[in-house]
Amino acid sequence: NKWLDRVIFYRRSLSDKTTKANNYTSDFPEISRQVRESVNWSCSECKVDMLKMKKGLHVHHINGLKYDNSKNNLKVLCALCHQNIDEFHKSMFVPKEVERFINKNRSQ
Repeated sequence: NKWLDRVIFYRRSLSDKTTKANNYTSDFPEISRQVRESVNWSCSECKVDMLKMKKGLHVHHINGLKYDNSKNNLKVLCALCHQNIDEFHKSMFVPKEVERFINKNRSQ
């Protein structure tokens, strides 16, 4: 997985003194809302409309760095697409009500 290789390389290439904590920025909730709104509350992968279940629509940091909110690093995904984006996210919890909503409303 190229994404995982890049993140591992990036993290190994920095010393403990220069490594920035991988935390969300304080303005991420607002950034997340704006990004999800800009795509009309739809998943960029499966195209499911999440307007009526907004909590099931996430903003994924492509490079794994939660503080990197650059536009090209953010991808809007429903919870199920987010869970399946890579091995790291496989264990991500998705509430049953969100899972049912997504599965019911995805295009067949």
